[in-house]
Amino acid sequence: MTLLELNGENYIIDVGFGSMCPTTPLKIDSQEINAKNYRITKHKNSNYQLEIFKNNKPFVLYTFDLNHYTQSDCFIGNFYSSKHPKAVFVNNLVISLIKEDVNLSIRNKHYHKISKNHTEIIEIKDYNHLCSIINDDFAMSISIDECKVLFVE
Repeated sequence: MTLLELNGENYIIDVGFGSMCPTTPLKIDSQEINAKNYRITKHKNSNYQLEIFKNNKPFVLYTFDLNHYTQSDCFIGNFYSSKHPKAVFVNNLVISLIKEDVNLSIRNKHYHKISKNHTEIIEIKDYNHLCSIINDDFAMSISIDECKVLFVE
């Protein structure tokens, strides 16, 4: 996430948290539920927590603080999320697209369509089906041969 200071107020911008990440900057000191059902609350030890409301109940996505970080602080986390042999993103097909009214994601053989009031999970049957979803719904250009490699039986 990125800390943005604008007109004397602090916001977070987080586009990398996955299908439930906020799609607009969130004001840190507001503590009000915004139009997309997010809220940031002050937590223990000067930490904050980002919450999303599902079924009128808060769900904590993560906690954070406002300490200064450098690029070297991110190396270990980056290694364990993208390079380690057992990392989730190394061993799984993960694609995500956040639209105004729906979040789309592929997690291996499951295609998720998540809207405010409905979640649909579709089993991806074969590499042709995967190719169709990626090309049509995610507007990415991918070949059948590439889908054959991505689709693990």
